[in-house]
Amino acid sequence: MKRDRRLHPLSWGHHPALSLAHRLRKALLGTDPPPLERISAEFCAFWQEALSPHLRAEEEILLPAVSRHCPHLSLECGTILEEHRRLVTSTERVSAGGGKGPFLPLLDLLIQHIRFEERVFFPLVEAGLPPAHFDAVGEALAERLPGRRCGWKTS
Repeated sequence: MKRDRRLHPLSWGHHPALSLAHRLRKALLGTDPPPLERISAEFCAFWQEALSPHLRAEEEILLPAVSRHCPHLSLECGTILEEHRRLVTSTERVSAGGGKGPFLPLLDLLIQHIRFEERVFFPLVEAGLPPAHFDAVGEALAERLPGRRCGWKTS
């Protein structure tokens, strides 16, 4: 299914995050993994540059509108917020040098979270958010995440 243009700033950020999570997971599980410090630094840089602003945009723009205008999606909104909290906590643990132990669950959670949004939540938003409110969300997301076609700033 083609994603509604109003969700493009969020959906476009998912592809590089999934690619990174799969690549780092494969590297960690490989027979000759790169140094954990290098993998951690790469993930933390991506977190700061792309993932953290992405999560904030969802929490400050999309989720309040969905909660207000689609109360039947409160369970899904709660799931997303809880996963965001778990992602933040896990990222803090990894950035503090928690070793390989917390890294794999973090990557698995990120993959699971993105798939939930793309496969379950976004289609429900597209079907249920009233057009005028969806337009306002789309404009706010485009303003908040300009040039985020692939999760990284283009300029």
